[in-house]
Amino acid sequence: YLVYAASVLYAMGQLYTSLLDDSLALKCFDESLQLRQKQLGGDHGAVGAALFELANIHARLGNYSIGIDMFQEALRIRLLTSGKDSANVAMTLLKMGALYAREGFYGHALDRLEGALRIRRDRVKRAKSKRQQQEQASREVFEGTMDSG
Repeated sequence: YLVYAASVLYAMGQLYTSLLDDSLALKCFDESLQLRQKQLGGDHGAVGAALFELANIHARLGNYSIGIDMFQEALRIRLLTSGKDSANVAMTLLKMGALYAREGFYGHALDRLEGALRIRRDRVKRAKSKRQQQEQASREVFEGTMDSG
């Protein structure tokens, strides 16, 4: 029941975020985080997702140090659960970089932004390579059917 409740609260937080009601979104995401930590443990991906959303809201509200701390914890969890080259890690690094830049910590900002860019470039290269391999395999299959027919 509690994991389900945490998911509902998370969805409500997303809705309140889209309605630009940060105070209700913050409340829902925080309750979701508490339930998820209790039921799933501190290293679960769902905990990282809730922290990421809370960090975004705190950043929007001008609570930059809280936002950075939450992004940092979300990053730690996402590295554990998604891997260092995941889109989730790239997005967290991007958001952290923007927040560090807003605070004037340009070295930290550039480190995070360069990390996000590296992940994005690597992901695009892998996707392009995979697509080329699939196209090559399709051509080989087509040519094989043409030769035998």
